[in-house]
Amino acid sequence: MSFQTIEMSEHEFRLIRDLVNSHCGIWVPDHARSSLASKLSRLLEASHLDRYYDYYHLIKYGDPHELDRAIDAIVNNESYFFRETPQLEAIVELVRNADPTAHRAVRILSAGCSTGEEPYTIAMLLDNAGLLDGPTRVEIHGVDISIQALDRARSATYTSGSFRGAEGRYLDWYFKPTAGRLQLDERLRRRVSFSRHNLRDHTHLATLGMFDIVLCRNVIIYFDTANKLRVVEGLVSVLREGGHLFMGHSESLYSITNALEMVQVKGAIGYRKPLERAAPCR
Repeated sequence: MSFQTIEMSEHEFRLIRDLVNSHCGIWVPDHARSSLASKLSRLLEASHLDRYYDYYHLIKYGDPHELDRAIDAIVNNESYFFRETPQLEAIVELVRNADPTAHRAVRILSAGCSTGEEPYTIAMLLDNAGLLDGPTRVEIHGVDISIQALDRARSATYTSGSFRGAEGRYLDWYFKPTAGRLQLDERLRRRVSFSRHNLRDHTHLATLGMFDIVLCRNVIIYFDTANKLRVVEGLVSVLREGGHLFMGHSESLYSITNALEMVQVKGAIGYRKPLERAAPCR
């Protein structure tokens, strides 16, 4: 069955673009108008509408779930296992060097976890290093705004497109073929939890508690300047004293915040929250 994208006017584009930006911080550049129209056309058709202006009114004033569906269509869920490996190895090193007498878990947050490849990669690496069930407890949590992406993350079933950087032995150790896909081992699935969060919402994010390691990689590149700052401030607020934040290689905190200090961990660049900037942990 053929499908034709409905043309989106500049006025319609700006209305929808600004609504999405105010809701979750994602910024759609002017040159991406046709791409936005393509992503939303099927939702327009499903809503029995023939103008994006009417769809704008629907997602702003009508069905509250329709905005969620629009966000799902717009966000980029590009992810794969073992992405930017040096940072992942740095996380293993940080867990290995954690104080076993702290009497609390090392907590890791994957912010913008998409379909789950990043937190599951961390679980595999820690398990292979004997640290997932070592003397120090480890908790891994992933958050994303996309409902569809989180559903896929929880199912932990993947196609070959998710394994561009995966090493063969990890596929043999932790996955089994299921109906033409690969299913992650149930034991590893249970070690990663997921929840839906809008990274602009500091109050909601705070309900997750404090973390020792936060990853927000290849996420803020989709935000405008003001929302980059807001998202980073929220992540810093849930980072423990001495905790580490890792960004994508194309991202930097330069000109965004000076609340963290740049550090190198096992050959990877990250950011650390200075001890004097945080209240004592209890």
